[in-house]
Amino acid sequence: MRVLIAVDMEGISGVVHWDHVKPGHFEYDRFRQIMTEEVNAAIDGALDGGATSVIVTDGHNNGHNILIEKLHAPARLNSGSPAPLSTGRTATWNMPRCDGNTCRGVAACSTSSGSGPAPATTPSRST
Repeated sequence: MRVLIAVDMEGISGVVHWDHVKPGHFEYDRFRQIMTEEVNAAIDGALDGGATSVIVTDGHNNGHNILIEKLHAPARLNSGSPAPLSTGRTATWNMPRCDGNTCRGVAACSTSSGSGPAPATTPSRST
């Protein structure tokens, strides 16, 4: 079974402001790491569920956000600009047909003012 994981950054855990996903902002690298970890969890789940092939598409900004050196094997990364198969596009751009797909970090909506990502809900942690 072939699985496509389409990922964007605005809905990644903890992202609550556009600055978090802007290259050059001091927290951008932190959220790239979190994005990569969430993609890896999806990869592991797909493989545990029987996937034989996993393709990950980075659909945020220029498509150079996932830390490829930390991406779990045997997943393949499709990245670059224009955004490769960013959320919702069909697999017609030299991509193999996939049997299933999932989206990670794709913002379902923006704030009511349209000024940024919807606030993230994250569980509190006791220290």
